[in-house]
Amino acid sequence: MDPITTLVAAFIAASSDVVKDAVVDGYQALKGMLLQRFGQKEPKLEERINEFEKAPDTWEKPLAQTLGAVGATQDAEVLAAAERLLKKAEQTDSQVTINSIERANVITGGTFKGPVTQNYHEK
Repeated sequence: MDPITTLVAAFIAASSDVVKDAVVDGYQALKGMLLQRFGQKEPKLEERINEFEKAPDTWEKPLAQTLGAVGATQDAEVLAAAERLLKKAEQTDSQVTINSIERANVITGGTFKGPVTQNYHEK
């Protein structure tokens, strides 16, 4: 999964009512890390995250654009935190994670050249 899809999928999974309670600590850690590392570079980052929390469907694309613009997709620790969040969400409900990834791919996707493999964990 590409970095922007990983980040956006983590935010989408964390916004799901099914897993929200189970991933709250991981989500707060990811959000805090993003704001600490990139908040000064992009003052609207916190606003984008807060708006996403209120209306995920409306704010997915603006959040993805902001995360990409600040360089969050190049930060290994941020991506690791997003992956941990997705794994925790998957442990709670694997379908939520699959839906989050598929939704994030629609938002961040584009034209892919060459072989593309996407694997899902099945129970």
